[in-house]
Amino acid sequence: MKSSFSTELFLLLMYGVFGAETEEVKTVKEGDSVTLNPERNQTQGFIKIVWRFGVEHTIIADLSENKPWLSNTDERFRDRLLLDLTGSLTITDMRTEHSGLYKVKIDYSTGTSYKIFSVTVLEPGGSSGAIAGTCVTVLLVAAAAVVYYYRHRICDQKRLMGCTRPKIIILLSFGHFEL
Repeated sequence: MKSSFSTELFLLLMYGVFGAETEEVKTVKEGDSVTLNPERNQTQGFIKIVWRFGVEHTIIADLSENKPWLSNTDERFRDRLLLDLTGSLTITDMRTEHSGLYKVKIDYSTGTSYKIFSVTVLEPGGSSGAIAGTCVTVLLVAAAAVVYYYRHRICDQKRLMGCTRPKIIILLSFGHFEL
């Protein structure tokens, strides 16, 4: 009696931030701004609001007694942070290095609340015109390959009639495309 043994391997790759209860996820393009808003009802009657960034929990902004303080020691955020009196944090001219977790801690006389934002900054891609031009070029090359293949098959089938193999010259122009 022959037995068989089957093993299946499942590999799941996950990209992101884990181990934190993220309440809000934001995705922006490089160069854009993002505003992180604690809920208005969360910030009413606060004593102090502290914004932290990253796994190292670097303090980047603080608001107490209606006096905002912004970090100028962290080069990543130099001249990019705005903090209004409601506790909303705006980060301007975002770069990929600004991707990560932002945690706001709001202290009240009755306790403390937290909110976590996961921000992803996307690298800029090609312009839509450049992408369209690349797609057109790829389609033209594919079409030429299909034509060559079928002409080659036809010639093989009609070899007795004196047909020679086709020679196709493909001329591609890689220039500037705009739509």
